[in-house]
Amino acid sequence: MNKLELNLRPGGFISGSSWIRIVVVWVSLLLPLVIYQGCSKDDDAPDVPAGYSVEVAENDNMPSSGKIISQYKESQQGADIGKVVDNDKNTAYVTDHSTFYIVWVGSAAAAVDTYAITSGDAPAEHDPKSWKLLGSRDNQNWITLDTRTDQVFDERQATNRYSINNATRFKYYKLEVLANNGGASSHVAEWGLQEPDEDLDISNLIAAYSSGSSYTDATPMGARFANRQQTTPEIREWLLDPVNEPAVPKDLNNTFSLRASAVTLYPFGTPLPADANQHSIGDCGAVAAIAALAYQNSEFVKTLIVDNLDQTYTVHMFDPQGSPVDVRVSNKFVMGGNMKLAAASGKGVIATWSTVLEKAIMKYNTQYKVNPDIGGIGAEHVTPLFTGNGNSFAFKPKALTNAELAKVVKVSLLQGKFVLGGFRQGGLSVDGGSTVSSHVFTLMHPTKDNAMFAMRNPWGGNQNAADGNDGVLHIFSDTEIPALIDLRIIYPGRSGENGVTGPYLPPGS
Repeated sequence: MNKLELNLRPGGFISGSSWIRIVVVWVSLLLPLVIYQGCSKDDDAPDVPAGYSVEVAENDNMPSSGKIISQYKESQQGADIGKVVDNDKNTAYVTDHSTFYIVWVGSAAAAVDTYAITSGDAPAEHDPKSWKLLGSRDNQNWITLDTRTDQVFDERQATNRYSINNATRFKYYKLEVLANNGGASSHVAEWGLQEPDEDLDISNLIAAYSSGSSYTDATPMGARFANRQQTTPEIREWLLDPVNEPAVPKDLNNTFSLRASAVTLYPFGTPLPADANQHSIGDCGAVAAIAALAYQNSEFVKTLIVDNLDQTYTVHMFDPQGSPVDVRVSNKFVMGGNMKLAAASGKGVIATWSTVLEKAIMKYNTQYKVNPDIGGIGAEHVTPLFTGNGNSFAFKPKALTNAELAKVVKVSLLQGKFVLGGFRQGGLSVDGGSTVSSHVFTLMHPTKDNAMFAMRNPWGGNQNAADGNDGVLHIFSDTEIPALIDLRIIYPGRSGENGVTGPYLPPGS
C-alpha cells in the first residue's frame, strides 16, 4: 500500500515512496470494510425566483431546511413571507394581492405527496380560493402537480390537507394562488409540504446482512477496549499534565516534531466538518470520525473541549472501562520540517478543535495503548473516546441492494449514529472526482437530486474534481460505484439520538 502525504495549501504536494512532488488539485480515496487496516494520507442550483426570500432552518412545515420566497417584495408589517413556514397558525403571511405565488426551495429535493394550507384569522374573503401546486427540478421547467378551485376553509385558522399523486423529487415547489374570496389582500397562515411516511426500521437488514460487530458486554466502549489498562491516580495525573506529550506517530520520519501553534478553535463560529482536514498523519479514520462528530452534533463537540486560556486545552474523554477521564494537551502539534501543520487542521492549515481532539487521542493512547499509534486507527475506536459508546456494526460491499444501502445510511444518520465508509477500488470516476483505495469517508445526507447519500473525504478535497466542495462526493444509484461501498456504523452514546436531518453545506457553498 502506498503511503501518501497531503498538504492542502498553495504549493501543496503528495509524495509517495519515491517522494516525487506533483501538483495536487483534489484527492479522493477508498476504504475497506475493516476501517482501521489502512489509510492513505493526506450542483449549484439555478438562481431562485426574484422576490423577497427568507432562509428557513429545519422545521415541521417542510421536508428540509431551505428558503421561502414571495413573488412580491412588499408585505404588511409583521406578516412577511417567513410567517408561512413558522409552524404558528397565529401568524400569517399577508400580501396586498389577490393573485400571487410563493416558492419553496429545499436544501434537498423531496418527493412530496401531501401539502397543507392553513387559513389566517382574518375574514374568509382574504383566504386563497383557487390555486395550483407546481414542482421543478431546475427552477425553469415547472410541472403542475395539483389544481384546486373554489376551496373553502371551514373556520378561521383551519388547515386543509391535500394528497397528490407524485413520486418525483423536486427541489422547487410553487404555490400559485389564482384567486382569493374577493378581499383586497390575501392571508396564508401556514403552508406545508410532506413526503410519504417512511419505514425507518432497519433492524431486519442489520440482523440479516451486517457483520463486524464491535459489541462486548465487557465494556460499553467496544471490543477493542476490553481488558485494557484501568485508570489509576497516576495515569489521571499524567493525562492532566500538559507538559507530558505524546510521541510523533511512527509512520512519520524524523523531520516531524511537536511545535507550538496558534489555535482557532471554531473558525466558522461552530464546529464544522470543514475544520477537520487530514495531512501527513495516516489517520483518515480518526479525522473522518471527528468530522462525523461535528456533522451529527456540533454543540456536543463544543462540550468536549475547555480552553484553559493558557495555551492548553482540557478534553473530556472516556477510559477503556467507559468512565470519564480528562486529557489536557498543550498547543504543540505535529509539524513537518517546513514548519507547517502535519496534524489535522482547518482550512488554511490552521489548528482547530479537530487538531486538539486528534492530539488528545494520541496522548490518551500513550497510557491506555488501545491504539498505540494513531496511524491506521479505526473510526469505531475514535468516537467512543468522546461519546462513551463503542458499539458498532458493518456492511460489506454488495451486502445490500442500492435501495437498502441508501436506507441504512439515511436511517442511521436520523438515529444519531456516525456513518463511515469507503470504496474497494480506486481510479473510478464519481461525481466529478475519482476513487482511491483504502480511505475512510464521512457519510452524510445528500444535497443533489436523486443522490443516495454524500461522502466527505477527510482531505477536504477530491482528486480530479474541478470543484472541491470540501471533499464531498455524491453517490448515485448505478451498477458500479455503490457495489464498492462498505460501511461502519457507530452508536452515538453521549452525542444523542436526535440525529441530523439535513445535508452538510460546506462554508461558502
